[in-house]
Amino acid sequence: MKLRLGVADDPTQLQPSLSDCMAAMLKQSETLFGQVLQGLEDGALATGGKRVVAFQLPNVRNAIIGLHEEADAVKAHFVTELTRLVYEGGGKDQTTTEVLRYEDLQLFGDDKLDQSIELARAQQEVAMAVDDALPALDALISTMLGWRTIQPGLNPVRPDVFVKALQFALQQHVTDAEAREAIITPAAGLLGVNLRRLYREMTDWLRSTGVEPAVPLGAGSARAPVPAASPSRTPRPRPCSRWTGCASCWWATWTSRARRSSCTRCRPPWRCCRT
Repeated sequence: MKLRLGVADDPTQLQPSLSDCMAAMLKQSETLFGQVLQGLEDGALATGGKRVVAFQLPNVRNAIIGLHEEADAVKAHFVTELTRLVYEGGGKDQTTTEVLRYEDLQLFGDDKLDQSIELARAQQEVAMAVDDALPALDALISTMLGWRTIQPGLNPVRPDVFVKALQFALQQHVTDAEAREAIITPAAGLLGVNLRRLYREMTDWLRSTGVEPAVPLGAGSARAPVPAASPSRTPRPRPCSRWTGCASCWWATWTSRARRSSCTRCRPPWRCCRT
């Protein structure tokens, strides 16, 4: 998938805004999802190495054929939902993660649990595909958001936004839950492969316009300065118990004799000014 977002090393051009970045991503979303639908069709109808055994079940095969026949409508649903999520729900997800007990799961309906499982599997597939390309884009997007450190959860075009749009589009056009469950994970894998290319292209484009990446959290924290060690000083010697004069004379006597490598602390011939 050749995107050609206009990568050029031109320092005179203006840096794109966050709105420009989101618009560029959404502009490529229809082509992105078209590649996903084409991959599903190849897996269901191909006879060579691209053939997927799970797609040969009658209900799954018919569902994929239906997606191909309604490709324009499916892509429109995907783009519409993705646009809504990016501009309305593209910020940090406010859903709190809670530990659920087995008794709590009984309160959820089967449809709700199935949708949660579908979404989790799809997110895992996409996350593994974009694992090496996403951090660089997160760093650039964080800078455009005004952060000095990387904030992956604030990226409006993060992978889970695309996964939710994928799930929404499939729910609108694949009513058979069993067929949809068989389709969504391979579709997420195809989405992740193409999204990885889109992330790399977007990263190159932003870098070429001079956008500086943010630093990882904790990398820019300044350490407390270590005070410099005070120069060591040799303690001044004191007169020994045999010296009966004043301390000043003793010090003068001691230093003058020390230059000749001779100790005077116990030598009585030296006299004090008091005597």
